[in-house]
Amino acid sequence: MLNYNEMKNYFHGRFYCNTKEAIVSKIINRAEEIVGEKDIKLFYPQNIFVEEKGFKFYVFYNNRILKVSENDNFIFTNFYNLGNIDKFILKENSKDESEKMLEIKFKDNEILIFNSYEDTNEYYKKDLASIIEEICKNIVSCKESKIISKEV
Repeated sequence: MLNYNEMKNYFHGRFYCNTKEAIVSKIINRAEEIVGEKDIKLFYPQNIFVEEKGFKFYVFYNNRILKVSENDNFIFTNFYNLGNIDKFILKENSKDESEKMLEIKFKDNEILIFNSYEDTNEYYKKDLASIIEEICKNIVSCKESKIISKEV
């Protein structure tokens, strides 16, 4: 699975290489300014190493999701509460374990989609598939804790 510090250091070291790598570095730094490295449970680098798509960085922490992205020279920061998930669907290729897609639908009808085949290059598909699996486990444990607390 991708290591957060290795990825951060990779892009930090290439901050001046090209526009995409500079943006990735800024987005990762922004996310860390908000959530602090020690509180990050999971992260998902969407469209990493995909030149034609904008980079989005998701951080999972304290039953929340932070999404930091860039569009037209502006950095956008969105917050989602895992408690507001209406449903989520995990789609897996039975013949290729590196192909997974997770769709998270929130009560306000906003949808987040994570796709290991479309969100990176050939070399990192298996890593993103592993992260998608961990995201599912995180959502399930969050939902289970909500159910238990409601029953008490």
